[in-house]
Amino acid sequence: MALARILYGGEITNPLPNHPRIPDLESDILYEIDAARISAANGAALPVIQATGNMGARDRLFDNTRSEASPPTWSANGGPGGAPAIVFDGATAIANASAANPASRHSVTTYVLVGKYDALPANMAASARWLTSFGPLNVDDPGYQYIQPVAATNETRLRAYDQTVDPASAPGLLIPLGTDLDWFILICAFRGGSGLAKYSASPLQEFVTGTGDYRGSLVGAGAGSWQGSLIGKITYLKAHARALSPDEIEAQYLVLSRRFGIG
Repeated sequence: MALARILYGGEITNPLPNHPRIPDLESDILYEIDAARISAANGAALPVIQATGNMGARDRLFDNTRSEASPPTWSANGGPGGAPAIVFDGATAIANASAANPASRHSVTTYVLVGKYDALPANMAASARWLTSFGPLNVDDPGYQYIQPVAATNETRLRAYDQTVDPASAPGLLIPLGTDLDWFILICAFRGGSGLAKYSASPLQEFVTGTGDYRGSLVGAGAGSWQGSLIGKITYLKAHARALSPDEIEAQYLVLSRRFGIG
């Protein structure tokens, strides 16, 4: 009788005939920030966030020393359904790297975000970002990846960008918000010239984008200014050093949707 071997991370080898592959949501995690795992007083500043993960230790340490903004704060019940959340008030940011001290380098990554706008992008500074990587500040690598509130159109842009390429040829993906300030789940895989994204219950969307590396994440601000400008909350943030498959993205969405009650 053939047996299936199950390995850490959900990978099955030698599966039974027609047996589906178990989605792998646990391997190659650069960092995972879960607000529910942070121990702090309600309203306390978070100058240091020790993320979890299973790759380099450098990627897991977020602090405020590498940004020019104040640290974000912790809310005991400001998240979806009264869960904890990390609060960015337009003058706060946190990072796990800098130009002088970058984290590990990956051109193919997946970001998983459970967040909420507390103001429309039109009411934020143009430098606002949910997150951005550090490529523009590194001479050897002009490319970067980011998730950006777009003030002019009240949209969220997902984009990897090599500054040597015309932006019009690699626009990324724009997600319209309208006046929606509800909690959302956003999963975005940058695949080196293309992307695959899921926004809450919407279908998966493929898009054309540039190439750009992860070399750490600045959360709450743009790498060009380092000034905190995001007005919103994050209850969960994760980065993988690989592109999740379509099935893995759908499975990750289902896990978070059930946990936080976001459809």
